[in-house]
Order: sequence, then structure tokens, then C-alpha cells
Amino acid sequence: MKPQDVYNDLKQAKLSFVVLPGMSVDAILSEVLSFFLSRNFLMFLPALMLLLIGATPSLFAEPLNGLGRTIYWMCGLLGYMGSVVLMLLFEAFCSRYLGIKRFFTPLTCFPIAYGAMQFAQFATTMVFSTFLSFSFENSPLLLPQYFLVVGIEVIVIVWVFPPYLARLRASDPQPEDEPDSRVESRVPVANGLVSANGQNFLAKDILFVQAQQHYVTLRVDEKEVLVRSTFKGILSQMPECYGLQVHRSFWVANRCVDIAQSLNEVGYLVLGCGKKIAIARSRHGAVRDWLSEMASAESPATVKASPQQT
Repeated sequence: MKPQDVYNDLKQAKLSFVVLPGMSVDAILSEVLSFFLSRNFLMFLPALMLLLIGATPSLFAEPLNGLGRTIYWMCGLLGYMGSVVLMLLFEAFCSRYLGIKRFFTPLTCFPIAYGAMQFAQFATTMVFSTFLSFSFENSPLLLPQYFLVVGIEVIVIVWVFPPYLARLRASDPQPEDEPDSRVESRVPVANGLVSANGQNFLAKDILFVQAQQHYVTLRVDEKEVLVRSTFKGILSQMPECYGLQVHRSFWVANRCVDIAQSLNEVGYLVLGCGKKIAIARSRHGAVRDWLSEMASAESPATVKASPQQT
């Protein structure tokens, strides 16, 4: 298996955090990248660099000047960001291959701070001493800089991240708590196409739609595609006769349902691929009627086909 195939497989893993709802790895990586590139974080970066450069303990036999400390900590910050991504991929591996489904790890927290601090300190120190010929008196002083990194993360969580998250939610509103299962206000479907974030999909090829905060997962034939869009925006483009919304965050196409298995289940819808989807309590009656209609529509076709086979 190629590394790209492994990475794509890991991105399909679903992670559930104690303080965050279940999200796909792809969605989390997109959120982390967008936060690191956001105006909030970039405006905070100069103050962060001044704090790091000014508070750096004496690590070198000959102390670095301001430019040297700036380069040192810039490398450390890049290592910190990389460690966050590696941590998410490691948790995706545990979820995908080891069956671990729940983690106590929000975007930033003490385990990340500790691991990222060690990576930033030792990896950057090794590069400086090996390739740039800087001599070190001793190993980096871990404890003071550990609390420095933790303090920076507290600042990010309390003052930097909330405004970014609020602006993101304001620009991308979530679906209503209990929208109508058939979504009354629909826009015309142009040539059976569903558009999302610059991508077009044939409505007839979409098997199910799943909401994931600011993203939507579309199951198109044999692959899942993650797009930045609203759940309601996707459903407004789907013809009503193509399927049904069975949950506040799930829409399923008619042809994707295993009708016989679903009629034998209570509270769940069974798809043709074997996947089970929970049905919202308020939609049990509508889903049961929907399944019965599809079952009765299939019965005459089965009867007509049997004489031709004899």
C-alpha cells in the first residue's frame, strides 16, 4: 500500500473527543490548518514571538543574539504545528486499526503541549547543533519552557480561538434543530447537479449525505467526498423523490437502503453496504411509511419479473 493510500485511509477515520463532537480526520485537519492561517492566529504570532524570544533561558555556550533566537523559535513553532497534525494522524491510526474510538484531546491541551514542547526543543536543538555548529552547554531547560508553552495555549484557547470560531460559525450557520424531513424550500436542480464549494455532483449518484459541523460528507458511488457546505444547502438541491432525511444530520437515497433489513430493525436504517444509521425519534413514523412505500413499489416488479425467468 502506498503512503498516499494510507493517508487517504486515515482521513476517513472518525474521531470522537470528550469536549468535541465526532468529526472526520479530514475535517479536523482542515479546521486546524484554517486556524493556523486565520487572522486571529497570525495577529497573535508577533506577540508570541516577542514573548518566546524574551523569555528564552540560556541554552547555549555563547548566547544567541535576537536573530538567532528568532530563527530557533520559528523552527520550534513549525515543529509544534507539525506535531499537532501528527498527533491527529496517530489517533486516526488508533481509531481505524486498533478500534479506539474516543479520545480526550481537543484542538490544544496539556498532552499536546507537552509532546509539542519536547519536539520543538530537542528537534530544533539537534538541527542547530548538527547543521549550524552551535554548541550547547546542556539540554534545554524543559520545565520553564513547558509552562511557557502551556501558558501560550491557555491564551490561545481563551482569547484567540473563540473569536475565530465565532466568526466562522457566523459565516457558516448550522442547520436548524429539527428541520422538516422533506425540506420545504427547495431551489431548482440544474440538470440534476448538486453544487458544493465549487464541486458538482450528479444528484442520482449521491447515496447519502452526512452533516459534520461546517462540512458535509457526500457518499458518491464507492467514495466519500468531504465538502465545505451546509447540510441544508445540499438538501435544498436534492429532488424530494430521491430520498429522505432520517436524522437531523443524515439524508439517505432510496436506492441506498436495504429495505428488508431496515423493516426488521427498530430505530435504525440499514444501508446496502451494511452501515446502520440511527433514526431520529420524531422521524420514526415517516421513515416507516417511506420504507413501506418502497417495499410495495418493488413487489409488483418482482412478480412481473418471475414469469420471464421461467
